[in-house]
Amino acid sequence: MIAEQYRLIRTNIEYTAAPLAKFQVLMIGSAEMSDGKSTVSANLAITWADLGKRVLLIDADLRRSTVDKTFQVPNGQGLTGVLADQLSAEQVIQPTIVAGLDVLTAGPVPPNPADLLESPQLAAILNDLRQKYDLIIIDVPPFTVVTDAQVILPHVDGVVLIVTLGKTWRSNMQRAVASLKISQANLLGVVTRSMQAHRRNEGYYKEEAYAANTKTKRRAR
Repeated sequence: MIAEQYRLIRTNIEYTAAPLAKFQVLMIGSAEMSDGKSTVSANLAITWADLGKRVLLIDADLRRSTVDKTFQVPNGQGLTGVLADQLSAEQVIQPTIVAGLDVLTAGPVPPNPADLLESPQLAAILNDLRQKYDLIIIDVPPFTVVTDAQVILPHVDGVVLIVTLGKTWRSNMQRAVASLKISQANLLGVVTRSMQAHRRNEGYYKEEAYAANTKTKRRAR
């Protein structure tokens, strides 16, 4: 049943993205920590690979990476090394046990994640990877906590936000949507998750990893 739900999400994203001139790089983000955006990213990547597409999942959550743990691959080298112009993407992209799905892990935590992601290297890397993959999914940190996701927005074709009902603050969700509007990003939709799913992922993020903003008013319903 869970697999079927992810296939339905995939289909809905494709339907919404159909009018776009191009749809090849998809960002999965959230307004807050622990909303499950990394879980959704990984499972959507698998469902697209199951269609026979060549898929790359990029872990751009440089502060709190998870892709290496999810797919049990090394994280000694990754996106940070490529952005620092120390390695090529081909050197650090790794295959997974899922046919057609490769991953680019985050790599070692840099002292300046947002500055590193804002480097011209990112655009060049993604342009090159577009020639090699049918779909690229980028897992990013929460929008309302750090600026990392905003600096990547100009390089993606569409964005999907993840919300946990009864947990995500409505004001934070509004701020995340406002960030997308300012960047003129294509918001393809919102995936809602239940509190039960949230509790299963409890402890997924550590608050100190992002120094989260706590000024909130109402939770999403």
